[in-house]
Amino acid sequence: GDMDALAIYRQADEVVLSKLVYRSGKLLGAHQFNFEKVIENDEELLESFLLQHYVTENELPHEILLPVKLDFEALSEILSANRKRKAHLMAPQKGDKLTLIEMAYLNAESTKKKEKNAETIIENTLAEMKERFSLKRYPERIECFDNSHLSGSSPVSALVAFTNGVKDTKRYRKYKIQSDKLS
Repeated sequence: GDMDALAIYRQADEVVLSKLVYRSGKLLGAHQFNFEKVIENDEELLESFLLQHYVTENELPHEILLPVKLDFEALSEILSANRKRKAHLMAPQKGDKLTLIEMAYLNAESTKKKEKNAETIIENTLAEMKERFSLKRYPERIECFDNSHLSGSSPVSALVAFTNGVKDTKRYRKYKIQSDKLS
């Protein structure tokens, strides 16, 4: 049927909440929500998420699967108010529905690990650049120019920028070079 499976992965005060969306029994998508500096426990975080997230949804799924028990009746009443369909919230303890929550948990964990790996790669690259170019500190902004022309005509130049190791497309620029001759 139509259901959403939610799970939370925590690492210190950072949280990834994963939502797997099933419609007509088929997985349609997975959505990750990142939160930083979280002090709420899992129950409070899930309750807050449900009340904020599903208010904006056009249609509720038949079931919302959660990894922990909450006040399902009260939440269901709030979420289902002024809707065609009433959502049933549950925290399965065994079976296929528990497997769906475990999949959502693995999805959240994988997302967090990918983010941490990307951060580590950026940090290592900046540290290597600092050392290789004998810089006093990590390069905060990197700007690269590429000049091009077509057989000596139509000269152009492009600027590509990175801020803290991440591409900064707002700083990208393209220049048409106005000149009678190319040197």
